[in-house]
Amino acid sequence: MRAAEGSRPRDRAIVTLLLYTALRLQELVTLDLDDVSISARRGLLVITPGKGDLYREVPLNPFCQQALTDCLRERAAADGERALFTAPQGRRLSARAVDLVVRSVAARAGLKLSAHMLRHTCVTNLVRSGNDLVPVCGNPSDRPIRQHPDQGPSTRGGATSSVSPGATASGDNETATA
Repeated sequence: MRAAEGSRPRDRAIVTLLLYTALRLQELVTLDLDDVSISARRGLLVITPGKGDLYREVPLNPFCQQALTDCLRERAAADGERALFTAPQGRRLSARAVDLVVRSVAARAGLKLSAHMLRHTCVTNLVRSGNDLVPVCGNPSDRPIRQHPDQGPSTRGGATSSVSPGATASGDNETATA
């Protein structure tokens, strides 16, 4: 996260969302302005359609809320463009462009990371914290979830807020520093 802090607001928001919400790359790319809801007390992303054409709502922790607020403040888009994340020309970023953003931010920290690795890091932290992954990750079956390491007990509430910078199951600070 330290490398992302020095990045432009759009790039910081991309890395932060991938790391703390477990969004798939394609889900992030297809986000529109109308899919984001941020208030003083709460933040929420609406993912529709997600994998398997499933609708879900993903809560945003304070880090994601701040990153998105900063990004929206500086967002430059072409007339009529509803995409949340846009290129300098004002059009929606492609999945390839988003992955290049992640790789560039990681490279500045001396890391080799991809968008999927950030999702995997989030899922691992959620499992270690004992959270139910289905509402956050949107997996309609638990088969893909069981493939993630350190499967722990499931609880539903507060999943994304339990994943904070450096959080692990024991509460120690030890996470990717993208």
